[in-house]
Amino acid sequence: MKVHSKLLTLSLIELVLVLVYGVIAAIALGSNHHFFIPELFAPQVGFACFLLLVPITGLIAVGQGSSEYAFWHALFSASGIAVSATAAILAAYGTAIGKSLQEYYLEYSNREGYWDTWESYDQWIIAAPVVCMVCAIAITIILPFSYFTVVNGSNKYSINSGNVAET
Repeated sequence: MKVHSKLLTLSLIELVLVLVYGVIAAIALGSNHHFFIPELFAPQVGFACFLLLVPITGLIAVGQGSSEYAFWHALFSASGIAVSATAAILAAYGTAIGKSLQEYYLEYSNREGYWDTWESYDQWIIAAPVVCMVCAIAITIILPFSYFTVVNGSNKYSINSGNVAET
């Protein structure tokens, strides 16, 4: 598989994962603050915004055939590993808290009326941090592949011409 095809594939996968992760974190942040602690979900949204740089630079590198953007993609992939690992740990902590908050929520008999929630809200309380955790772990796993695609393929770049295509 050529470097630019592999970079395109990885960037598209990363884009989907980051968008799912960011949207779920943003929806959770906007949900009932009693069950979705802003101190847990606001950083998740911030992490997702930073991690969005990885697929964007990858797609620009492929679209423009730019080795410069490819190396920016590698830089953001390398730093994104630390960010996504931190996000995964925070989401795991949120999952543990979410389980306790779900049990607390279920103690109320008229919970939908009392908390102004819907019928299956107890599932959302645990699902949101779990989805964030799974996406963050998947991103942490895929980012090294993205990084090494560029770094190991660097001898295939024609840096002087600014072309991502293999020489």
